[in-house]
Amino acid sequence: MTETTIELKKIEEELAEIHSLLQRLPETQTAVFLQMWEEAQAAKLHGKTLRDIWTTAPPDQR
Repeated sequence: MTETTIELKKIEEELAEIHSLLQRLPETQTAVFLQMWEEAQAAKLHGKTLRDIWTTAPPDQR
C-alpha cells in the first residue's frame, strides 16, 4: 500500500467512527432529557427549584 492509500484508509475509519457517534446522538440527547425531566419532577415534589438542583456555568466558563 502506498502512503496515500494508508492515509485514506485512516480517514475512512475516522469518518465511520464520527458517523456512528452522530447516529447515536439522538438517543443520548433523549436519555439526558428524560433523566433531567425526572430530576426536575422530583425537585418540585420536594419544594425545590431547578436552580437548587442544577448549576449553570457562565458562558465564558463552558
